[in-house]
Amino acid sequence: MEAFMDSDDLAKALGVSRGTIQNWAEAKKIGYYKIGGELKFTKKDLDTYLEAHRIEARPTFRRG
Repeated sequence: MEAFMDSDDLAKALGVSRGTIQNWAEAKKIGYYKIGGELKFTKKDLDTYLEAHRIEARPTFRRG
């Protein structure tokens, strides 16, 4: 079984506030589990969120 992170852990990992994490969860922008009234997240939830917000780098070309 995968370990769970709480809102504080996830907020710290992403550099945002706990309120932001709760807002994202309520808006279904990030997956979560609700256990005992608390939001819990897995590494997979975090990875899925990050991949959905990934921006590909554009190749750079040298002029010359």
